[in-house]
Amino acid sequence: MNQKTLIALNTAASYGRQGVRLLVNLALVPYILGKVGEDTYGVLLNVMAITGLLAILDIGVSGAVERYIAREAALGDDRACREYWLTSFVAYLLPSAILLLVVMPASPWIEHMIRLDPSQHGTARSLTLIAVAMLALGFPANAYRGVLRGYQRGFFIAVVEIITDVVRAGLIVVTLHYWTTNIVMVMAVTAVTTIASNFALVVAVHWHYSWARYQRAAVRRDRFGSILRFSIASFMGQVAFMLNVHLHRLLIGKILGPADVAVYYTVAIVFRDMIENLHLQFTGTMIAPVAKYQAADNLNAVRNLLLLGSKYGLILAGLLAAPIAAFAEPLLRIWLHRTPEYVQYAPLLAASVLLSLMELSRGASHAVLVGMARLRFLGVVNLVAVALDGILVIIFLEYTSWRLYGVLAATGCAILFRRTLINCYACRTVSIPPHRFFLKCVVWPLIPAAISLAAGWTIQRWYVPTNMLELLVTGTAAGGIGLLFAIFVTVTRSERAELLSILRSPRPTTETIDTETSER
Repeated sequence: MNQKTLIALNTAASYGRQGVRLLVNLALVPYILGKVGEDTYGVLLNVMAITGLLAILDIGVSGAVERYIAREAALGDDRACREYWLTSFVAYLLPSAILLLVVMPASPWIEHMIRLDPSQHGTARSLTLIAVAMLALGFPANAYRGVLRGYQRGFFIAVVEIITDVVRAGLIVVTLHYWTTNIVMVMAVTAVTTIASNFALVVAVHWHYSWARYQRAAVRRDRFGSILRFSIASFMGQVAFMLNVHLHRLLIGKILGPADVAVYYTVAIVFRDMIENLHLQFTGTMIAPVAKYQAADNLNAVRNLLLLGSKYGLILAGLLAAPIAAFAEPLLRIWLHRTPEYVQYAPLLAASVLLSLMELSRGASHAVLVGMARLRFLGVVNLVAVALDGILVIIFLEYTSWRLYGVLAATGCAILFRRTLINCYACRTVSIPPHRFFLKCVVWPLIPAAISLAAGWTIQRWYVPTNMLELLVTGTAAGGIGLLFAIFVTVTRSERAELLSILRSPRPTTETIDTETSER
């Protein structure tokens, strides 16, 4: 299979996985919420937030395996592939042992970490035990994920995860409809399907690669040192990302309770995650070309990639966010018809998706800095932003009556801090005046989104959609107006051709990888 085919397959599979996951969430979240209630669903979300933080024990090993497997596979060194894979597999046994032997016995302390009624303590403990066991058994599978990604077989991982998501959703619906409304069974179904998907990845690696055999001599200290050095470089950035994902749910659950966690996740997070995931898929394609052009000392190509990537990425995100914000009230009324009281949170949904645009304005800057191995700066900035976010959330929740809107206010302050520093540092790195970047890559690309938002509000004055089909038609019409402006005004033909030319460049060579590793 040639390089272009692999890139096309991986890209299509990645976007397909995000699309299927979105559709599954759109169907499953309101169904579970209607069956178990917001208090119980909030307990599940809190437990998942707590156990999700434990994923920091990965310390970026999977990414290191991917990088080194890619290099050794290009060189045809099967022995080195076996050593990196098996060394990482053994390394993953340590966090698995910590989870099983230390964290699981401490599960009764879960009741002290979130605000629960006494009747919910048993449910929370059971959910914690299952979630921790699922995470512990899943850690070693990350070594296999690294192997498949290193061989550019990410499409196989995406297909397995798509099948897993669909099967999991079907089993959860059957369980809640025909058997029991106990949320513990939902977690049990999730754990079983996740373990099954991990097993499929294990079988695939051992089936396709003859070097994937267990040999004690293949576990080497020098390989472990290489993996660890690479992992530590990106560790701080991963910690910041995980804290940012889970911190809000923990603080809301501790201060306000699980019911507010369910509201916040359902209204403010689901659609925002959709936009951010699609945006990350787009900006992620810039990392490899950035690494290549940096190795070739072609700063001009990196500069153009930053300008064009930022512009395109923000237009894409804006054309998704603006219709959602404009039609927030009918969207919630249609989507959450089992819980009509959530319609009052339409401003929360609109503010959340629009706030994501400010966050995503740093997407290309982040990709450029990752490609140029500026990971330590990213890690420090992200950690400081997360700390600022957490402090402000506590202040707004404890000392104001803003409740969930206070969480968004705190997030906005943290995003403004993070976005400004990362964008300015990226501009300095590639020698772009910050004011030029701000006007060309932040203000100008947001105009199509503003036009779509205004079009959506105007449409609602004359016609309010009452079902999902009407909502899709009206939302598409509003987004299409902004899209036309973007195509004929915001983006020029030469810019489109230049961006495609840069992104179609071949992946970094072995020398590029060696250069990046030595810089780290």
